Amino acid sequence: MALGAVAPLLLGSPLVQAKGPDAATKEKVKKLFDDGMVKYDLRKFDEAIKTFEEAFATYPDPVFLYNIAQSHRMANHPVEAIAFYKNYLRKVPDAANAGEIKGWITALEKAPPPPTVAPLPPLPPPVPYLEPRSKHNYLTRLSIGGKDYSLTGVGRRTYLGFLLYGVGMYVEEEPARRAFPKLVEKAGGSYLQQLRARDLAQNFIVLGEFGKAAVLYFARDISATKIRDSYRDMLKDNLKPTVAPELRKHTEEFLALFDRDVQKGEEMIIQTTAEGVASVAVGGVRKDGPKDLTLCIDLWNLWIGQKAISEELKQGLVERIPSLGSSAAQEAGK
Repeated sequence: MALGAVAPLLLGSPLVQAKGPDAATKEKVKKLFDDGMVKYDLRKFDEAIKTFEEAFATYPDPVFLYNIAQSHRMANHPVEAIAFYKNYLRKVPDAANAGEIKGWITALEKAPPPPTVAPLPPLPPPVPYLEPRSKHNYLTRLSIGGKDYSLTGVGRRTYLGFLLYGVGMYVEEEPARRAFPKLVEKAGGSYLQQLRARDLAQNFIVLGEFGKAAVLYFARDISATKIRDSYRDMLKDNLKPTVAPELRKHTEEFLALFDRDVQKGEEMIIQTTAEGVASVAVGGVRKDGPKDLTLCIDLWNLWIGQKAISEELKQGLVERIPSLGSSAAQEAGK
C-alpha cells in the first residue's frame, strides 16, 4: 500500500503529498500505519489512536489525522473526533470525502455526551496471602511501575521434587476490574468453579488488555544461565526458522533480560504492559525488553494458558480471581 493512502475502510483516495520521506522514515511510518490498521480492525481504537499519533509525529501526512479522527469516533470520543476531522479538512480542504466528514462532524456535535464512567468501588487494604509450599506471603495488592496491581492467585514451581520458587500472579487493577463483569457474564456466574470452566479465567488474563506481572520468590540460588536456558526451552517454538523474524528477534531480546544470578530469598518480577512491553526486574533493577503483543501472550500461556508448565500452577494462579469483583464493603461483610 502506498504511504500516501489509507485502507479503503478509512479512506479510499490517496493524498497529495509534498516532498516524500526518506526510505528509513517511509519504512517506519508504513509499519506504524500497518500496526494502526491492525489495531483498528481488532477494534482496539485507543491503541490505534496512539499508533497513528506516533506515525503523524514521525511524518505529518494528513491521512493520519483522518485515521485518528475515525478511531476517536469509533471509540466514542466525540470532542476529539470533531477536532481531528476539522484539522484534517484544514490540511486537505478538497478531500474527496469532505462532504461525508462534514456530515459526521454535524452528527457528532448534535449527539448527547457519552456517559461518564462510574468510579469503581473501593477495595480493602492489602493483606498477606500465603503460598504454602514456599511459605512466602504475597500482598493482595501492590504497586508495580507506579500502577496498582491485584493478586489473582499463587503457586509454586518445582523440578524433580525440589522447590524452585513460589509465584504470585497480578493484574493491573483498574482495567482488569472494569473488564471482569464480561468474564462473569461469559462464565454464567462469579464462583471460581464457573470462572475456571473452559479456561475462561486463564484466557481472561492471557488475552486481557491490561498489565500483568508474575512475582517469583526464589527458594534456592539459580544462575542467570539456567533461568535463561529454561525460558529458551519453553519459548522454543518462537525461535524456529519458520517463525516471523521479528518474533524470533524479540524473543531473543527478552531472553537476554535474564542476565543476573538470583539468590535464595530474592524476588524477580516478570511484567508485561497493556501496550506489549515485556520487562524483568531483580533486586529492584528493572530492564525493559521488546514491545511485542504476541510474545506477551506466549509468555503468559507458559504460566496459565494452553502450554502451561504445570496444571496445578495454572489453576492456582487464578484462585483469587473472583476478588476482582469485590469491594471493601463486601470484604467487610464476609
